[in-house]
Amino acid sequence: MSGERGRMSGWAMGTPAGDPRQMLRDRLTLPGPEDAAVRLKRGDDLDGARILVPVLQIRPYDRNPRRAINPHFEEIKASIRAVGLLTPFNITRRPGEAHYMVCGGGNTRLTILQQLLREGDSRFEQVELTFKAWHGDAEAIAGHLGENEQRGEMCFWDRAAGIMDVKAALEAQVGAHLSLRQFEAELKRLGLPVALANISLMKFALDRLAPLGQRLTGLDVKRLQPRMNLLKRFAGLWEMDEADFQGRIVDPVLHEHVLSLAPEAGAEAERLMRRWESTLAAHFGIESKGLTLILSAMEKQPGAQRADLETITPHAPRHIEPGKTGPLPLVIDSASRPVDANDPSLRENQGIPSGSLDVSDLRQQLREAAERLARAGGVASWFSPIDKLPLGYYMEAGALPQDEDMDLRRTLWWLLAVASGQMDPDLARSIPESSRWRRVYLREAGMDESAYPILVEDDLLAYITQDGQATLEPWSLLHLLQDEVLAGHCLELARLTVLACSSDAVTYQHLADVIHRRGRA
Repeated sequence: MSGERGRMSGWAMGTPAGDPRQMLRDRLTLPGPEDAAVRLKRGDDLDGARILVPVLQIRPYDRNPRRAINPHFEEIKASIRAVGLLTPFNITRRPGEAHYMVCGGGNTRLTILQQLLREGDSRFEQVELTFKAWHGDAEAIAGHLGENEQRGEMCFWDRAAGIMDVKAALEAQVGAHLSLRQFEAELKRLGLPVALANISLMKFALDRLAPLGQRLTGLDVKRLQPRMNLLKRFAGLWEMDEADFQGRIVDPVLHEHVLSLAPEAGAEAERLMRRWESTLAAHFGIESKGLTLILSAMEKQPGAQRADLETITPHAPRHIEPGKTGPLPLVIDSASRPVDANDPSLRENQGIPSGSLDVSDLRQQLREAAERLARAGGVASWFSPIDKLPLGYYMEAGALPQDEDMDLRRTLWWLLAVASGQMDPDLARSIPESSRWRRVYLREAGMDESAYPILVEDDLLAYITQDGQATLEPWSLLHLLQDEVLAGHCLELARLTVLACSSDAVTYQHLADVIHRRGRA
């Protein structure tokens, strides 16, 4: 009994060792395993995490390269109002900052969401977005540039300002100046390849043509840069230093020109160049026609000295050195008679027999003439024989070398490409599917509309207009005609082309169309 009472009193007085109820209570009060999230400080963000964020607490990226309003703004807004945000954007924040901001494109969508919320659409009070860790402004600007170019038309000025902003951000990051060549390599690393020649044009536009701003196109800059350099060289020969040339001629005329432009007008580059030239001529007391002749002579003879140039007058005959051929005149007679394919004068010195014209022989001669021109002009590597196209070849798309012969190669590539028929979508489908030209031009193999302008401007060194046409400077062909050998090959190809258009309206229809369009232009 005493033992039993002891046990019972034990129950009343306390809990004996090994009691299961006490063990359960002890377990419940023990601390559990450490939560990994405990060590995360308030405000820390995980790269790639999906988070729900009040839309009014997000700011646009403060260095967004797009300055112009997205031309598709209203269409995008109508789509988001109807079906919601189908393509969420990314957000980030700089270290130490409390607010989020757009990352890698999406400023237009953020603006639309905030507008819709303020208009009373409560669906957009909070949005689920992806957080991206901050890697610096250079990467952020590059991301916005890439996204903007894919989703909407981006004007030349905004793209140029964005590209040079990337350069400034990189230089701040590394604490050193980057050459344009080094910068070109860094852009490739960031997934934003831009050719060195285009980087140079962008820098020139921002440094020298800033008052024109968004009026400028890439083609405008390609016209203005060489002309300004030529005028600067002239001023130097007439003992005006670069600072005076910029301060007395370039800047005042540029500002007056901008003030004279209508609100919706473009840069009007041709008129600006004429203003510069007339102001420079007046400053030195030279007749405008005389300056035009002097500048023309300087283009043909870069090493000409002032003493040689001062002898040139508007009425003086043009002097051609013994043993050298002057530039060939380019004459277009709009009233010329229709071409007769059997006219024997068209066959002289071309190896084409008089009488009936064999189309297969003519096609072979055209291909051989085109190939000779390609070899003579240094673009034979891009010349690709193919039986399925009218002239038996096409020009493959690839990066053209950016050297002293860049303009000549660029012009030759486009001349031969247009003649081949590859600019016709139906004919382009005859090109092998592995061809880079076909994939980009026909938007195949994952290519979209953004690939063609990049290819044309960065690799093939032409300019894309707003309606998607590739263009060259009007005087580009003169680079070919000023070379005796190339001029001969060009004239041979032109003569055969005229015969082809007249002899076979089906096989060479693309050539006839090209000539017809050029004639109307």
